[in-house]
Amino acid sequence: MDGLLANNTDVFVLAASNLPWDLDAAFLRRMEKRILIPLPPKQSRKEMIRSHLSEFPLSTSLHKEELIDAFAEQTDGFSGSDIKALCKEVSMKPLRRMLTQLEHTVGSLDQNTGAQSEKLTLLIKKNPITEQDFNDSLSIMNQSTDVALCNRHKKWSEAHGSC
Repeated sequence: MDGLLANNTDVFVLAASNLPWDLDAAFLRRMEKRILIPLPPKQSRKEMIRSHLSEFPLSTSLHKEELIDAFAEQTDGFSGSDIKALCKEVSMKPLRRMLTQLEHTVGSLDQNTGAQSEKLTLLIKKNPITEQDFNDSLSIMNQSTDVALCNRHKKWSEAHGSC
């Protein structure tokens, strides 16, 4: 690390650790900034959910924003990676429902690719993501973080971190 600073080249070193308390003190001394990236707050979780599910139709039984807001509320304590995995599971629910319908539709399609595309688009629109899809997915997926570990990170950051 010291050799990198000896010349005037533009070298930027970025490191990440899930266990900063296990890092050597000499290594930490050389890290100019030590920043804790906390779990995403509700507004960030909403944006992540909106982004991950943007390609999929959502049920119109609830207003889209209300549905996303409810999803974000229920994912308190989830990491960005947890939310991505959850959204993937949620998006698969309608697809699984459509499998039998799709097999029937594809079997009855003529060779006109425009007609095929139109029928498939209609099938997807008929099977939006529902609140139940989200609840079912949430019941089988758990967050990968726990309160004790988050508290340990926060305590370490207060003692050794920088802004």
